[in-house]
Amino acid sequence: MKNDPNNVAAEVPENLTSIAAGIGHLSARVNALTGRSMKTVRGYSCEIMSVIALTVLSALSHFWYILIAVGILAGLAGGSLLVAMIFIRVGRQLLARLLNPVPQENPRPETKIRADVGPGSRPSLPVA
Repeated sequence: MKNDPNNVAAEVPENLTSIAAGIGHLSARVNALTGRSMKTVRGYSCEIMSVIALTVLSALSHFWYILIAVGILAGLAGGSLLVAMIFIRVGRQLLARLLNPVPQENPRPETKIRADVGPGSRPSLPVA
């Protein structure tokens, strides 16, 4: 049965064992090569550069937050200064009016009598 050319089932285990042996041989070589490369001195430059990059990016993002906060505080300080100046000016004007009141003027001042008005003067309007 083993020598029968039509019997494929008999050849499969032999093929599988040879394939498995080949894979085992390759994996042993890969492990041997990997083991040697792992024993060599490993550089941590990528990890160091990534930590530096993350630190710089984090600092930049925090820098923008701080810059926005400083801008908001400056705006609030300027607005409060403007409101304080308005209140001080209004307070000064009210205090000045209370301490130095303006004398009330008569809305209809008395008219002065003209010197040429009298019994001998000519009236401005004709009398009929």
